Amino acid sequence: MGQCPQPGGSDSPSTRPATPAVWEGPGPSRGPAPSPVQAAHLEPPPEEGTGGLGGSPAASDAAGDMSFPDGPSFSSSGLLSGGTSPSGDEGFFPFVLERRESFLGGGPGPEEPEDLALQLQQKEKDLLLAAELGKMLLERNEELRRQLETLSTQHSEREERLQQENHELRRGLAARGAEWEARAVELEGDVEALRAQLGEQRSEQQDSGRERARALGELSEQNLRLSQQLAQASQTEQELQRELDTLRGQCQAQALAGAELRTRLESLQGENQMLQSRRQDLEAQIRGLREEVEKGQGRLQTTHEELLLLKRERREHSLELERARSEAGEALSALRRLQRRVSELEEESRLQDADLSSASLQSELAHSLDEDGQGQGADARGDAPTTRSPKTLEASRPQPSPPEESLEPPKKRASLSPAEILKEQEAEVAKLQDEIALQQAELQALREEQQRQKELRAHDDPGEALNRALSDRDEAVNKALELSLELKRVSLERDSLSRELLRAISQKVALTQELEAWQDDMQVVIGQQLRSQRQKELSAAASSSTPHRAAPRFSLRLGPGPAGGFLSNLFRRT
Repeated sequence: MGQCPQPGGSDSPSTRPATPAVWEGPGPSRGPAPSPVQAAHLEPPPEEGTGGLGGSPAASDAAGDMSFPDGPSFSSSGLLSGGTSPSGDEGFFPFVLERRESFLGGGPGPEEPEDLALQLQQKEKDLLLAAELGKMLLERNEELRRQLETLSTQHSEREERLQQENHELRRGLAARGAEWEARAVELEGDVEALRAQLGEQRSEQQDSGRERARALGELSEQNLRLSQQLAQASQTEQELQRELDTLRGQCQAQALAGAELRTRLESLQGENQMLQSRRQDLEAQIRGLREEVEKGQGRLQTTHEELLLLKRERREHSLELERARSEAGEALSALRRLQRRVSELEEESRLQDADLSSASLQSELAHSLDEDGQGQGADARGDAPTTRSPKTLEASRPQPSPPEESLEPPKKRASLSPAEILKEQEAEVAKLQDEIALQQAELQALREEQQRQKELRAHDDPGEALNRALSDRDEAVNKALELSLELKRVSLERDSLSRELLRAISQKVALTQELEAWQDDMQVVIGQQLRSQRQKELSAAASSSTPHRAAPRFSLRLGPGPAGGFLSNLFRRT
């Protein structure tokens, strides 16, 4: 027994080859030594006894099962060959015992019973020592198994705690992502906090990764010492596969979040385009309103000019009215003079009293003149406040000259004959009638013009027109101001929306970069873990293959020598 097979390790009884060992006996012949279990089946000769082993059950059982070399059971069982185990598995014993030639029939014959007894006693001693050594190795194996179970439970608890922490961190990250989507307006203030939290989480993940790597390194070293690298490597590979699946799920969730952000960005771009089109429409409306305001200002200017013209015409009409009033007064004075002259002519006609017919004619003429004069005076008094045109004033100015010529003293006309006087009177009456008709026509024209001016003033008051034009201008100016304010407000809204869009784009780019960096970090960590696991597997395979190649050859000899005995080498190795 050079080395005890460890449970669960790579050096199982079915895979590890038997390690040959040389057994040196006291005789000259050499052969493969039996194993301790095979030696237990050997039975010493009855005549020599068992020595100090007679009281132990193991010794009695071994004595009951042992047979002589010449017996049929010893030669046919092959238990001393060392090549096979009681269970039939190769390599159960890690060494090969060399049997003596005497046990195989190649040594001296039955003439040496004393040497055989000594050899059997020596083998019994070796068997007892091997049993004690096996018991000690079993106890040590049990202790190592308990340590392995303790370490495996600690490792599983630590892994479960790390997985719970990782799951909580993922849930926190998902909750923060949902909160960021709900609070899109407050992202500018929260993104720094999220970055800080992300950095802390990264540091925590890095710390936990380092701790886990250190723990895995310690566990791998322990597993290398306890020969359990293969089972632990498979378990770690499964755990890494689960973590890889979870990380893939997280990457898919992040990709979905990125797609949602892209759709939101596209919607914001559409809104920006709509606002830009609305701004263009408003600018076109503002340009149209500005043109309308300019047209209104032009109309206001023309209205103002027309108002100035109306004021000027009003002043001219007032001046003409004053002149017409003065001319009407002059016409009234001329009428009175004509009436006085008619009365004087009547008196002269009565004084002369030359002819009755002429007198009656003169009286009728005077009566008609009186009636005409009264009607003309009433018309002149009624039309005194009216206005006259410049043509009527010019026509009425030369009228007083005929009465002045007719106001001659009666003495000069007394020398004329009554027929001549009558003719002159008839001519004067005709002239007066013509003048009266002309004055009546002028008065009628003045009345019509005055009525027209009254209607014009009633329908179109200059002050009211001016007020109306001023109110229109004020309304146009107010509308232009309102439109300019609306344009400024729309431009400010457009600028704010553009800033928000740029901010959202920058935040999306930053989050995308962080996501890519996180994915790269996770891929690097996974790659490092896989490489370390692969290296551990390779080192475990190399360490498991090394003892097979360099296994020493042990011997059951207790005596000193360059090679040493089996028990001395075994104790020295332990």
